[in-house]
Amino acid sequence: MRLVELSVTNFRSLGDVQGIPIHKQTILTGHNDCGKTATLDAIAFLLGERPLADSDISQFAESEPARAALPSDEDAAEPIAVTVEGRFDLSDAEKKALGIPSSIQVRRRHVEGEGVSLEWLAQVPQNPALRNISSLKASELRSLASDVGVKLREGQPNVKASWTEVLEEHAASAPTVAGWAQAPEHIVSALPQLLYFRGDAAETPDTVVRSILTAKLREYTLREETRQKITDLETDFSGLLKDDAARLQKLVEERCGFDSFSLEPTVQFRPTVSGVSMTAAAPGQRAVSLAAAGPAGPAGFRWRSGRPASSFCRKQRRTASQAV
Repeated sequence: MRLVELSVTNFRSLGDVQGIPIHKQTILTGHNDCGKTATLDAIAFLLGERPLADSDISQFAESEPARAALPSDEDAAEPIAVTVEGRFDLSDAEKKALGIPSSIQVRRRHVEGEGVSLEWLAQVPQNPALRNISSLKASELRSLASDVGVKLREGQPNVKASWTEVLEEHAASAPTVAGWAQAPEHIVSALPQLLYFRGDAAETPDTVVRSILTAKLREYTLREETRQKITDLETDFSGLLKDDAARLQKLVEERCGFDSFSLEPTVQFRPTVSGVSMTAAAPGQRAVSLAAAGPAGPAGFRWRSGRPASSFCRKQRRTASQAV
């Protein structure tokens, strides 16, 4: 998936911003405190990379003017909803895997007093009560079934699973409309990963590149055939540690005077790209290493901390002036 459009409501200084276009290379520019960082953090919230803090809720929320005109009874006020919505384009492989013919819209919402939810725009039952059957309790399912005239089939036990089954069958055949519904797991897992490099974190080209490659490396470890190999290794090394753990357990019991002390080591391999060798060459110059890049990097290159990963270096001002 690739994010191509963003809309934000009630997130920090972004009271109501609709249809921000996102291209493969996008530059956000503006004066201080105009919402550049807020936009990036809103994307992080949309993709589930950061929780919503109290300070993220806009002080200019849409419902504030309405609240000011209402009586002092707070219960009558509309709850503030923070919404970040994205439109995503899918590759041909994703369209085939997800069974979706075009782009999709996904939004993450925080509603005051209700919490956070991830939703997608899809064809949903016209009856709102039929849209989130799986989240209902058994008593709620029975009540809903009575309202829509659904009964258990002969031989079905009177349990939650049975009521869920018959109600979902009913919902599948009911009239539908385009509406927001809880995003299914296959949509959640297909959301892109955000690699967010702030000026105070991305200190060197090596740090940025290693972070990107490590994220991709860990994606490969989730493949079924790779996961099994890693699981086997973790099991083998856990077995090797058993004798060492038993000796350590006995030592702690003796030294600390415990009646008993348990120790169960768990081994987990998390692959990491430990280093990256990078070189770069300006036109007509030999390739040089970027290992020493900094405020005055090698061979006329400079690292600009806080820039996107695609802006690792630039020629010295003198060279740029000559080109002009």
